[in-house]
Amino acid sequence: GGSIPGETKVASVAIYEFVEVMDYSAAHIYSGILVALSFVVLLSVYILHGKLSRKAGV
Repeated sequence: GGSIPGETKVASVAIYEFVEVMDYSAAHIYSGILVALSFVVLLSVYILHGKLSRKAGV
């Protein structure tokens, strides 16, 4: 679900398919990208929340 056949693919499905065909290096790369992206998003939210809290005086 969540993809257009031949055009787009959900990252978790792509990782699953790489593991299915035993392409572990590609699966590791995709997983690493997801972890890095998650870290960046969480860090951004943390920083933004801190700035907004200081601005509001909370």
